[in-house]
Amino acid sequence: MLVCGLVWAGCGSEPDPSSGTTYTLDKYYAALAEVECMKAFDCCEMTELVDALGFDPPPATVEACTEQLSAYFTAQLDPTKAKVAAGRLIYSPDHAEACVAKAKAASCVDFYVNRTPSKDPDCKGAIDPGVALGGACLDQGDCKDEGALCFPAALDESPWTCNMARGDGEPCLFNECAQGLYCKFPTNLCAAPVPTGAACGYPDDCQSGICDNLVCVDPLPIGASCSNGGRCVPEGYCDTTTSMCTAEKPDGAACDSGMECMTHLCSDKICGFPPPICDGL
Repeated sequence: MLVCGLVWAGCGSEPDPSSGTTYTLDKYYAALAEVECMKAFDCCEMTELVDALGFDPPPATVEACTEQLSAYFTAQLDPTKAKVAAGRLIYSPDHAEACVAKAKAASCVDFYVNRTPSKDPDCKGAIDPGVALGGACLDQGDCKDEGALCFPAALDESPWTCNMARGDGEPCLFNECAQGLYCKFPTNLCAAPVPTGAACGYPDDCQSGICDNLVCVDPLPIGASCSNGGRCVPEGYCDTTTSMCTAEKPDGAACDSGMECMTHLCSDKICGFPPPICDGL
C-alpha cells in the first residue's frame, strides 16, 4: 500500500475554494478506496485479495473493504493538507476526478497487469510538486521545475530550497550534482567519474564503479574467476558454486536468487515475474 493513495494516484491537497469545485480531497480519497475495492472484488480471486489490497486477512465484502481502506486513507489527510498549506503540493480536482473515472472504466488487465491508470496524464497530474526555484522545500518531491533539487543553496545549515542541480566543478555536500556527475570526496566538488586506468580513491570516482588498488578497473568478463570478490559485468553474476562470472539467466530458467536472473527477480525458483494477479480471467 502506498503512503499516499494507490499506485495509480498520488498524494493530494485541498482545492482552492475559489475554484468552485466540489471534488474535494476527502471525496477524492473516498473515491480511491471505492474504486480499489470494486476492482479487487470484480477482478481478483479470493486467494489474490491479500496481494491486491495489502490486508491480511482481506475484507470479506466490497463494503467492508471500502470502509477499511477509507480509514487507512483518512489517516493521511491531515499531513497531506498541511503540505498544500505550505505550498509543497498542488492538487488538481479536475485531473483527480478524471483519473477516478478512467480507473473505474479500466479493464481488469489494464488496472492490475498493465497499470494503465498510473500512466494516464490525468492520474499523473492529479498531484504535482508545488515549489518553484528558491522556494522552501523538505524533499526532492517538492520541486516542480525540471532538473531542480532540494538542498541548501549555501551548502551549510541554511534552509533547504529548490535549486538547479550543481554543474561540473561546483561545490556540493549531498546528492545535488547534475545527472552524470557525483559529489567527489574529499574535494566536495561535482565531477564526472573517470575512465578505466585513471587514479581513484573510491568506487564513485570510476565510470565502472570499481576502484581496485587506487586504479579504476573494468568489471570481470563472463567466464572469469570472481573468487576474490571481483565484480562481474552487468549482464553477469558471480556463481557461488563455481566462483566464475556467469551470464544472467532468461525468464523461465531455474534460479536460487534474483542476482542470477536478467530481471533480477527469482520467484518460486524461476527467473521472472510471477504470473499476473487479478486479471479477471
